Amino acid sequence: MITFSFQPKIIKEMKKEKLKDNLVIAAFILLVVAFWLFFAWMIHYTGEKYQSPPKQKTDYTRLFLKPEVRIVEEDNFIAPDNFLYAVSPVFYQRPQIYASLIGKLEQCESGGNKWAIGKAQEKGCLQFKDRTWLYFCVGKYKVADSLEEIWDCEKQKQCADYMVQDGLQKHWSCHSKI
Repeated sequence: MITFSFQPKIIKEMKKEKLKDNLVIAAFILLVVAFWLFFAWMIHYTGEKYQSPPKQKTDYTRLFLKPEVRIVEEDNFIAPDNFLYAVSPVFYQRPQIYASLIGKLEQCESGGNKWAIGKAQEKGCLQFKDRTWLYFCVGKYKVADSLEEIWDCEKQKQCADYMVQDGLQKHWSCHSKI
């Protein structure tokens, strides 16, 4: 009968490796349980629960300088040869032509409440319906970029000014009362 003397050593080493693996797994489980208990304790004793912050639309307008126009005569203008000038495009905001009529419409429709919602789901200070807003203000007149801007009272007034100019004041129920 032949016996192999190295066999018990291999078995002992295999048991050690298995023991190491089991210890690593047990340590990981213990760590997870410790974190869970810590956070459960924090929530229980502090009463605070984690809530993700509300998502807000990013306002990129603050990244740019306000446009301004300066008239400089060439004689008074001195600059070094390698000087760069920041130039912002001229921004023109069209004045409202029918401002008084739109102000009366606003008072009649919503009483000036920016967050007013009508019976037929009209929204904002001038009570625009979603389809009307998308067709005229976003599509035809390009006053706004999306339906989310329906709550912007200034954009509603700009769009209403264009609509009244085109003879579309009948879209408001108050037009006959004014």
